[in-house]
Amino acid sequence: MIAWIDYINFGVSLSSVLLMGMSLVTVILIPNPDSWSRRFFILFFCMLTLCMLFTLGNQIFSYFPDKMPETKFCLFMDSLLVSLLLPMFTLYLLRSRGEAWRRSPLFLVTVGLGLIYIFMLILTQFTPLFYYYTPDNEYFRGPLYDLLLLPPLLIMLVNLISLICRRKKLPRKSFWAFFIFLFIPLAASLIQMRFYGLLTIRFGIAVSGMLMLVIILTDQIERYVRQQKEIANQRASILVLQMR
Repeated sequence: MIAWIDYINFGVSLSSVLLMGMSLVTVILIPNPDSWSRRFFILFFCMLTLCMLFTLGNQIFSYFPDKMPETKFCLFMDSLLVSLLLPMFTLYLLRSRGEAWRRSPLFLVTVGLGLIYIFMLILTQFTPLFYYYTPDNEYFRGPLYDLLLLPPLLIMLVNLISLICRRKKLPRKSFWAFFIFLFIPLAASLIQMRFYGLLTIRFGIAVSGMLMLVIILTDQIERYVRQQKEIANQRASILVLQMR
């Protein structure tokens, strides 16, 4: 029997897939003055869309007792993609500041925590300490489930602290875009650690990712329009001087 929480999670997953698909189409269709940012967001939202599809697949397969391998695979891939997205955000933050990301302690820390998380994900396939499935393909948390969420939480917290330290060196809209992307999933992770069953993390990532894209795109387009106006005014001034 399907519980009410399953209907909520299914709706959350489906709406997250649609949000990420819309965001990806937006990045592809709307011209972005910054080509590097455009390529970054295309890759970023491709991975986010895949992440949400695996989440949806995990829910669908979980209704069938004989589909345990597919259910576990979807959960593993979903979690793996999330672990790759967080260092990607760190890279984008550092590049927005013009910092050398290869030598940045912030980037090294996030990558290190990401590798620890991937190692723990691999362990989940061999031990029930983090989570496990019953023979009926029913998911349960293990005694060390909260420990599994610790590396992503630390990555988001480190990024958030670094963002606040850099707030005066970033454009105002970019700062709030980055802040929203970090704060909403961080709050959702803390909620999911305490309340069993709700897929708050994935929905939080989807919503914050879309909001970050909208804010950054509008900011870049506004700056591009201002630059073009300034160039046009300079050309007009030069033309007037030449005529004189």
